[in-house]
Amino acid sequence: MIRILIPLDGSSAAEKAIPHAMAIARTFSAEVELLGVVNQSSNTFAPPVNSLDWQLAKLQIEVYLSRIAATLEARDLRVRWELRDGDAAKAIIQSVWDANIDILVMTRYGSGNARLFPMGGTVQKVISASAVSVLLIDPAHEFDERGYEQILVTIDGSQCSEWASGFAAMVAQAFDGSIHLLRIVEEPNLPGGAPVTAETRRFLAHIKRMARSQANLQLRNLVSTIPPNIDTRSSVLASNNIVATIEEAARELNAHLLVMAAQDTQLNGSGYGAVCEALLSRARQPVLVLRSDAAAMSPDHFRSVYLDESEVRASVN
Repeated sequence: MIRILIPLDGSSAAEKAIPHAMAIARTFSAEVELLGVVNQSSNTFAPPVNSLDWQLAKLQIEVYLSRIAATLEARDLRVRWELRDGDAAKAIIQSVWDANIDILVMTRYGSGNARLFPMGGTVQKVISASAVSVLLIDPAHEFDERGYEQILVTIDGSQCSEWASGFAAMVAQAFDGSIHLLRIVEEPNLPGGAPVTAETRRFLAHIKRMARSQANLQLRNLVSTIPPNIDTRSSVLASNNIVATIEEAARELNAHLLVMAAQDTQLNGSGYGAVCEALLSRARQPVLVLRSDAAAMSPDHFRSVYLDESEVRASVN
C-alpha cells in the first residue's frame, strides 16, 4: 500500500497540499498520514513557555489534526495523524523513515514568511536531504476539482523515467485525463576553441539526428505500454536549457501536474538532481518527482509492487 505524508503547520498555505494528497490517495487507495511538529524556534506550531499553556497548545494542535483527519475519513480515505516535537525538517524526514512513507506531499512554504524565496527554510532542508518521492505545490496554485486532466511527463532515457510515465498514466486514467510525454535532447556542442567548419557542422547535425531518432523510438515504445483508452501524446525537443524548456512546455500544455523521475546524482542518495530541484523551487504547476531504489526493476514496478489489485480503486469523482 502507498503511504502519503502531509506535514501541516496550521496555516492555510500548508493546507493547500491536502486536496492534492487526496487526489493521489483516492487514485491508488493509499493511506494518508498527517504530521504536526511542535517547535518553539520555528514557524511551525510554537508552544508557550508556561507548562500549562504548553499542554493547552498541544491539545489544540491535536484537535486540529484530528479534525482534518475526520474530514478526510468522511471522504473514505484511510488516515492517521501524529504530533512530534523538535525541528520541523528533522521531524518530517524522521517521519518519512519511521512510517515508511512513499510520497511526501507539501507546499513550498507554510506559515513562514517565505514569499520572497523559492522555498521556505523547512522545505529546502527536507528537499536537500530527503530520499522519498515528493509532490510539491505552490500555495498560490488553486486545485482544480476536475483533478489532473493534463499531465506532462518528462522522459530522460532512464528506466526510472519510464516508471514515472506508468505512474502518470494511472493518475490520468483516474481523472479521464491525458498525458504528454516530453523527451528533451541536448544540443551537441564542440569543445571550447574547436573550429567550426562545414565538416564539423555536418557531424553535429548527424549526432543531433541520431539523438532525436533514438528519443523518438523510446517514446514510441513507451506509448505502446500505456492503455489505449488514455489520450497520450509525445514530443521530442532539442534544447540546452532543459529547465526553461520544460517550463515552457508546461505552460503551453496548461499542465495540471508535472511528473518526472529523480536524477540520483548524489553519492548519499539524497536530493533529486539539478533539473528536478530547479523545477521544484520555481514551477507554477504542482511538481511530482518520483524516486525509488527499486524503480528500475521495470516500467510497471509501481503497479506490481504498490497497488493491491484485490482492492477496488476508490472513485475520484
